[in-house]
Amino acid sequence: VTDNDTDTVIYSFDKIIKLLCNCNPNTIELLGLKPEHYFYLSPIGEALLENKTMFLSQAAAKAFGGYAYDQLRRLENKSSPDVSQTKQEEHILKSIQQASEDFKRRYFWDSDSELRFLIDKSARTDCDSEIFVDIHLTHYPLRDFTGMCSEIDSILRGYHKLGSRNKAAISHHKIAKHMMHLVRLFYMCFDILEKGEIHTYRDSEHELLMQIRNGAFLDEQNRPIAAFYELVNKLEKRLDYAKEHTNLPDTVDMERIHDFVISVNSKICSG
Repeated sequence: VTDNDTDTVIYSFDKIIKLLCNCNPNTIELLGLKPEHYFYLSPIGEALLENKTMFLSQAAAKAFGGYAYDQLRRLENKSSPDVSQTKQEEHILKSIQQASEDFKRRYFWDSDSELRFLIDKSARTDCDSEIFVDIHLTHYPLRDFTGMCSEIDSILRGYHKLGSRNKAAISHHKIAKHMMHLVRLFYMCFDILEKGEIHTYRDSEHELLMQIRNGAFLDEQNRPIAAFYELVNKLEKRLDYAKEHTNLPDTVDMERIHDFVISVNSKICSG
């Protein structure tokens, strides 16, 4: 259930479990509040908090980092009209490469299969360079192949279109708030990957986040300054390191989560 007037979304139990398993930022952050920030906790809510670490996996790097990176690049294109066509291709390539990291697991490639993306000079008159793909797939299911192509096509078609959040941020002069949100996502992801903890309220970075929120990283034209991109670049490097050295499992323990779901549904059915 979605209420746009109050910016409220209510998930069904099954839906939120699926989102949590994928480390979806909008749902994972619900498990990282301070105790006094919860208006009401049902027994099921308390059980979710007690078992919140079972939803943490290396998927956090893609879920948090991927979202932040894509939104940042779109924001960069909007606020910097002088970005070259080649640079735009590099941004798109980065988004596609991040998405393709998960393709092998979800689309079941064998060891001989390959899907590689790269940038090279273009023969098109309207492009200096463009993204190419090298594909090696043998006896591969057509539906899986069209599934991958659909995801890639979605990135290409949507890249130059600002999402509703970015449109609202720009039209209401709230770019700084959006920038702050992106940085907060990085720090949340660091806690998950480095410590196995969820902390939505950012005590340590509060001063920095408020500086960003109050426009300290915007120029006179309401565009992010170079210092902001330097900050994000450092955060991206830290994320790459955290992703490579995390102790979190590759994926969540679905058997444990399945047992948890059964226990909750059993309690509901028994009254």
